Amino acid sequence: MTHGVPTTRVIDIRSALKPDFNRASCAQTISRFQEQEHLAQTDWHISQMKTHIIRQHIRVKHARATGQPSELVDSMLRALEASLGAFERHRELIVSQLKRRISEYSSISR
Repeated sequence: MTHGVPTTRVIDIRSALKPDFNRASCAQTISRFQEQEHLAQTDWHISQMKTHIIRQHIRVKHARATGQPSELVDSMLRALEASLGAFERHRELIVSQLKRRISEYSSISR
């Protein structure tokens, strides 16, 4: 008997990463409207990232022109550009999902 001793449960990381698809979660598909909202939100994020990248280019040029170390500003610029790429790939995924949904809908309604 172990009174007062906390027990720990070992969790297999593979099972923790697997999505739990039950009937309720499968029934809650994302609506076309929600996908369009998600697309609009992604477009906003892309425009914000482009603005940040432009500003960061200015910081990089200033650092180099004034002889300041540019490692940090260069690193931030690369991070922003990588984020922009991720948002653009995410946007492509959303657009392809919308196109698939539209084509499925049009084939059903025929």
